[in-house]
Amino acid sequence: MVTVTWDLVFGANLYRAIAVDGTGAALNCTSSTTNCQITRLNCGEKYHVRVTAISDDCESTSNVNSLFETVPCAPANPKTIHDCSSNVIVFNWQPTNNTFYYVATAVDGTGKVIECRTPDTMCFFTNTGCGQFYKYSVYAVSSECNSDDSVPVFVRTSPCLPTNIKTAAECHSDMLITTWDSAAGALSYTVEAQGNTGETYNCTSSSNSCAVTGVPCGEHLSVWIVASNDNCSTDKVLGETAQTIPCSPTNVSASVNCSQDSARIDWKSSIGVIFYIAVAQDSDGNSHSCNSMGTDCLIEGLKCGQNYTANVIGTNLKCNSTASMEVTFMTAPCPPTHIEAFRDCDANHAVIVWQNHQPTGLYKATIVDQSGGQLTCISNTVNNCKITSLPCGRRYSVTVTYNDGKCPSTSAPISMDSVPCGPEDVQTSVACVTGELMVTWNMSVPVENYTTVISRGMGQPLHCNSTETQCTMGGLVCGSSYVVVVFSVTGTCFSLPSTEVTVQTLPCPPTNITAVHTCSPDPVPVSWVASNSAKYYTAVAMSSTGHRSECTTNKTSCSFSGLLCGEVYTIGVAGADDNCTGQQSDTVSVYTAPCSPQSLTAVTDCSTNSLLASWNASLGATSYRVTDHVTPSM
Repeated sequence: MVTVTWDLVFGANLYRAIAVDGTGAALNCTSSTTNCQITRLNCGEKYHVRVTAISDDCESTSNVNSLFETVPCAPANPKTIHDCSSNVIVFNWQPTNNTFYYVATAVDGTGKVIECRTPDTMCFFTNTGCGQFYKYSVYAVSSECNSDDSVPVFVRTSPCLPTNIKTAAECHSDMLITTWDSAAGALSYTVEAQGNTGETYNCTSSSNSCAVTGVPCGEHLSVWIVASNDNCSTDKVLGETAQTIPCSPTNVSASVNCSQDSARIDWKSSIGVIFYIAVAQDSDGNSHSCNSMGTDCLIEGLKCGQNYTANVIGTNLKCNSTASMEVTFMTAPCPPTHIEAFRDCDANHAVIVWQNHQPTGLYKATIVDQSGGQLTCISNTVNNCKITSLPCGRRYSVTVTYNDGKCPSTSAPISMDSVPCGPEDVQTSVACVTGELMVTWNMSVPVENYTTVISRGMGQPLHCNSTETQCTMGGLVCGSSYVVVVFSVTGTCFSLPSTEVTVQTLPCPPTNITAVHTCSPDPVPVSWVASNSAKYYTAVAMSSTGHRSECTTNKTSCSFSGLLCGEVYTIGVAGADDNCTGQQSDTVSVYTAPCSPQSLTAVTDCSTNSLLASWNASLGATSYRVTDHVTPSM
């Protein structure tokens, strides 16, 4: 709109102002005063204005015109060119008339304004931020007025670079999970992973995570991410390297090698594995395992005769692979148990018995002595077998081996002694003082115990038990003949008897001892009844003062001479053989004749015509008789 003014003209009652643009198009306004306003002017035009005065019947147009310019038009056809790599935005538009220069503005999402003033029809915005949404407009500046703003143009700058990029397999079998912090201005993200083989894998997401699928096991991958919007994508941003789960071990096999409690598991190495875990499980769910950084390991602690399934897992210390294909194996059969050896000492054989007997397979019992000699017996039907003709005096180690046709399995050993060997070189001797019998013998193979049997053919025999190669027995009947045999004993088993030895006990004491009192100087006779087995007799007379006298004879009587007078003698008799003198008989006492009185004196009493005799007392005398003899006088 423009206001046109003029001076009053005499005679005019109406005025018309006409504005003509460069194309000849005219606009006008009328007024009865000295001004009027012309509207609907075109922007950016130069108008020539003339005023016509109008009366009732005449018009008069001034010869003078006035020139004015309208406000420049808003710049038309604004456009932007965005360079994604540099984030430089070139803003241009069509030129407008009547314009001194242009002011272009960029407003980001926070309301921050950036201006560019130029006489040209373009501006370079170089200081734009990533991930921003800009509103661009421009207006033209004339000498007096500015144009309206152009139609706005909206531009989204390149997204900011994603940060904190992390990738993990999360222990999934064929998937990588990549996460990142959202980047400003990004509408979508593309993740690309490249493995050791050069193969690439990718995924796209509008959130801040993405799952790359189809990634093979055991890969180490470089991971990039690109943020994009409708116009631009960022450069590739390298994240942390990623690792997929280890590949499953292959070619798994199990070998028992006839072991009852272990199995060796072998496999082929797989990609991405640091070490392996082999697991064996029985039908009850009990598991056993072993670890290895190689391609085999030994699983121990298994049970004999059990079926197991085994597999192998690889691990990279973060994730485990899927389990390998299972293999089955069976441990070696259990050995026979509760082994027992029963000796038949009389028949000299041993029956070996066991438990855990299987209906198939072969059982072999083996006995081995200290020198390595061995005897065996075999059974495939029952849980026992017999070994005959055992050498005496041997200690055997007894085992039973079961063989199922593939593997032998041997029991724990037990010990068994064979029939002991009999004693040799049996010797006997009777102690002359005590009458005890001592038996000695020799043994080529020592045993635990010995039993000596002493028998005289009547009554119960005597037994003497010993752990040494000798035995002493008392209480034997005197004057008897005994037969002595010795047995070796191991456990409850007796050897064959030794060679019999006959031994004679001490002679019995004589009986019915009789001693006859005689007057000195005659000898004192003593007699007795003969005793069994005595060849000689010795009679001993012992006085109360210690005087001793003896006589020896092969008869049943003898006499003591030289006994002291006035003594009481105790007389006993003992029988003797070629080796010993037996016990003395019961004793009898005998008194010898009194001794003669000594120191005899006689005193005559003339007054009384009597004689007084006196003497010393004599041993053994109980009374005295005095006899005088008259000697004729000469």
